[in-house]
Amino acid sequence: MFHQTIVVGRVGKDPEVRYTTSGQAVANLSLAVTEKYKDKETTTWYRVQLWGKLAELAGEYVTKGMMLLIEGRMNTREYEKDGVKRESWELIANVMKFLSGKKEGTSHSDNAAAGPGLGDDDVPF
Repeated sequence: MFHQTIVVGRVGKDPEVRYTTSGQAVANLSLAVTEKYKDKETTTWYRVQLWGKLAELAGEYVTKGMMLLIEGRMNTREYEKDGVKRESWELIANVMKFLSGKKEGTSHSDNAAAGPGLGDDDVPF
């Protein structure tokens, strides 16, 4: 059992799409989620990984600055760098909804979920 995570934010740079040796597409992107409190603003960056058709769609339609809703599960990986053990978190997506950009109001997922567009705010970076 795993928990679903939903994140809404701005794409930090164009997605990087590559293909596995078996030909399956995989895309990586970063999503900035900005929270504003009175006179303070904090931005949290999420690493997002998309597979298959979602990866192909991200490579074709997603660009820096677009607002997306990503739904999926959080995954952790441990690695060692310079002799120090580290941990990395990434969101493995199973739903991607375009909330702004060329395809405003459209969405894509493994189950083809639909959702309304929410308009375009200022880019947080």
